[in-house]
Amino acid sequence: MSTQKEHLESIQDIRKMMQESSKFLSLSGFSGVFAGIYALIGAYIGNSYLENYLDYSRSVSLVTYSYIQVIKIVALICSSVLILSIVTAFYFSKRKATKNGMKLFDKTTLKLLTNMAIPLVTGGFLCL
Repeated sequence: MSTQKEHLESIQDIRKMMQESSKFLSLSGFSGVFAGIYALIGAYIGNSYLENYLDYSRSVSLVTYSYIQVIKIVALICSSVLILSIVTAFYFSKRKATKNGMKLFDKTTLKLLTNMAIPLVTGGFLCL
């Protein structure tokens, strides 16, 4: 009876090690929620700015702002949303990892960051 119990415990330990090595378990759900909130706020601010800019440039026949200035402000809004989202994701993930007694950065984390960076950088270049 004890050998069967030992075998079951060994199988459970192996399963737990395999699950931890193949999944990134420290990512918090709150980080996704806050990233969405930041994106909605950024979209609202950007939309409001562009509407005000277009209304103002129509009422005054001369365009007082250059297009480069508008692009800089929109890029500032976008980069602010990105930075806030990354900082929030790091904070909540670090908090969850310490709560669960896990390390935040390991092989799985680096693999996740690499796989996320490729489409993020590509999308950034395409937007530019």
